[in-house]
Amino acid sequence: MIKFITNGGSLEVRSGDVVLLLTPMKNIAFTSLELYQDIPTISLYNIDVGANESLFSAPLSQVADSDGNFFTVDSFLEYASLNFGMTSTNTATLKISTDIVINGMVNNLASQGSGGYDFMEWTSNVTTSSQIPLWRNPKDFKILEVTFVWMGVNNLQIGVGEQVEFEIGYITNNTSAQINNFNSIATLFTLDSTYNNTFASGQVAFSTPIDLAKYQNLAIVGTETGTVTPNDGELGISLLLKNV
Repeated sequence: MIKFITNGGSLEVRSGDVVLLLTPMKNIAFTSLELYQDIPTISLYNIDVGANESLFSAPLSQVADSDGNFFTVDSFLEYASLNFGMTSTNTATLKISTDIVINGMVNNLASQGSGGYDFMEWTSNVTTSSQIPLWRNPKDFKILEVTFVWMGVNNLQIGVGEQVEFEIGYITNNTSAQINNFNSIATLFTLDSTYNNTFASGQVAFSTPIDLAKYQNLAIVGTETGTVTPNDGELGISLLLKNV
């Protein structure tokens, strides 16, 4: 049995105790056509050199993941997509960037008071404060992680039971971008009393990625509970998206 083991940003290929290959995953390309031969084969190449420099080749039936599960054609293509960041074609697999970071900002955090809403500005503010800034998703993505950081001059004051909960959602097509038309997809994170007296920052990695469908009009909205202060600072938010 030959095992593919992801080791940080590298791929380690082992046969028993023997290391057959250890190379950065960003350097790997493969020819998907070879998976559909009479004897399906996994062939890995150096992406900077192409098929002229073979890194590894073996029958698909002999290769397993780190848990010892033998690959099928479909499972290997999925593995390659998740770990090598590759998209297969009929003749070759090309290296593309599959992780994308989208940044935004909430201006004057928690300034609307209990029951009010904070809107994340994707690229710019909207004309009136009652309208939600939107970003129209050009393709299917998955949210892998969200990060946030408070940029105010003073630290946050958040009492017990007070919070700002941030959700991502969408506004349907041909509909005014107002809070009554906001449809929640998932909760991203919550600023609550655990962040009291701090210059809050943090991250949430989603064990089950959040699906974002192509051509959704996306918004991030914070719902305020209680009195969170100060209200004259900004909260930066970043989304780590996977291209699917």
